[in-house]
Amino acid sequence: MTRKEAIELLLLINDAYKDFELDQTKKETWIQILESGDYTRSKAALLKYIQTKPFQPTVANFFVPTNRDVEKTKAYLDKQAAYQQEAVPMPTLEESDLPEDLKREIKAYQEKQKSKNIVPLNAEQQEAARQRTQAQIAQLKAKGAIE
Repeated sequence: MTRKEAIELLLLINDAYKDFELDQTKKETWIQILESGDYTRSKAALLKYIQTKPFQPTVANFFVPTNRDVEKTKAYLDKQAAYQQEAVPMPTLEESDLPEDLKREIKAYQEKQKSKNIVPLNAEQQEAARQRTQAQIAQLKAKGAIE
């Protein structure tokens, strides 16, 4: 957290606890400790403490250290996002500079690959599926769910 945020937490304690006093040395010590923490989480912990405890807190009662792994991950994700914004998008097959005959071959290959995923039913499987569907319709009609 920043120095300003650390001071904000000290002011919050001062507002909530009238006996809270810090001399210049204590104030600098608290700020130095708090600056290595997570402001949002520390503030939430402090507010919870204030709501439930009548005695003024110590730093240990609300201080939440910064998770360095989270910071590294955020920095990495920010770097990746910036890289993706700068990256040139890959052209579609139609937009590419490939020769037309090669484009046709690629399209044919893609269609062939798609058709491999669709397995046609034989006549026996089709009849079994038709009978299951008819039986389900008959059950729904019997329950009055459909007419």
